[in-house]
Amino acid sequence: MALGKIDGYCLVNIDADVMSTLGAKAFQGKVVRCEEINEGTKSILALSNCGKGLGMFDFKDTKFRFRCSQLDGWITPPDLDHIERMGYVAALIQNVPRKDKDLVTKMVISHSLSKGEFCSIVYDRILQPQKK
Repeated sequence: MALGKIDGYCLVNIDADVMSTLGAKAFQGKVVRCEEINEGTKSILALSNCGKGLGMFDFKDTKFRFRCSQLDGWITPPDLDHIERMGYVAALIQNVPRKDKDLVTKMVISHSLSKGEFCSIVYDRILQPQKK
């Protein structure tokens, strides 16, 4: 695991048992970026939203979670290799105005959390030509 590499996102339960130097409140009830989702130990290492600390908690302490990758600030499907991610992101950059990047990213995170897996419906609608 390399710090800064994204493994996914999760919504932490309000009453989650979080081990962190920042305290549990920094994570409870929040959508956080997962640095590592460990299927073997069923635990998650996540970065606080303020970016000042890490927290660790179990799968049972999350409401929703999904795996993804990231390239140049864009969230991408977890199963793409680096070259495929570059093509995916290049297409997004061409079709999404820079001012809308954060909004589109938040929409993808929200929709993916509700599905429990990376869901590209937002990106798909952007990348597919409009049918008339």
